[in-house]
Amino acid sequence: MRHHIRIIFAIIYLNFLSAPSFAQKESNVWYFGYGAGLDFNSGTPVALNNGKVNVGEGSSTICDNNGNLIFYTDGNNVWNKDHEYLENGRGILGGLSSTQATLIVPHPSSPGLFYLFTTNENPHIGLRYSVIDMNANAGKGKITLEKNILLHSPVTEKLTGIINYKNNETWVMTHEWNSDKFIAFNITNAGLNPTPVISQEGTILDCSNCNIGYMKFSPDGKKLALAANWGGDFVEIYDFNVLTGIISKATKLNIENPYGLEFSPDNSKLYVSTENGAHHLFQYDITDRNISTTEEII
Repeated sequence: MRHHIRIIFAIIYLNFLSAPSFAQKESNVWYFGYGAGLDFNSGTPVALNNGKVNVGEGSSTICDNNGNLIFYTDGNNVWNKDHEYLENGRGILGGLSSTQATLIVPHPSSPGLFYLFTTNENPHIGLRYSVIDMNANAGKGKITLEKNILLHSPVTEKLTGIINYKNNETWVMTHEWNSDKFIAFNITNAGLNPTPVISQEGTILDCSNCNIGYMKFSPDGKKLALAANWGGDFVEIYDFNVLTGIISKATKLNIENPYGLEFSPDNSKLYVSTENGAHHLFQYDITDRNISTTEEII
């Protein structure tokens, strides 16, 4: 099990869709780690100890827009709000030690339907998706016959998404293993388009552990950051076109053992946590191409 700095939970454990605003409360409850959880509905985080998650990476949780828990997952199993397995909710092919093993995306036009995307530490298992129907079983939910459907292989452990509220669409992004290809899938009101948009940009992730480390969109959807861990030792920041799904203009930052990533809410800063030895948290000013480290926080 890889160990990492546990200072900013959103950087280390949880994989949320980036969006211009979290004014609604879909991310108000977190389950992560080894039975841990946090509830932010009161405005102050309240510790939870009733979760079923038992992994160090890659868990995801989704609430309704009032902050009520709907379901959560560790990448292998899915539990409902009562902490019971969903029907057909075991045997998901997300990795128990995949950096970003899971990503939950609501269907844009079908309330109660969700896509669960997964990656695995074995790159050849690939990016897959399952469809969750929370209207089934009197609201207890089930995974439909669309389960563990392969979208692309081989891929790294990197998995993230961005909502474009202008056209009610979502982009889901991964990175091909041993390649410089970004693989983007679009979800519209009609559902998931299985034909990806592919961009070749930046450094080929060809080191043995470059697949480890986060990938995140900025809240405004204009930037994407990628961390290449052991042997890679860099972070790259790219421009992203939220209308086309195209990645361009890589900027490379050399940093030893980067793992976690997060942007500031105003899109002006990038935070990078490191692991595998000395643990640090760095803040980068990304307001122009001459990116500088403004502060080593830890």
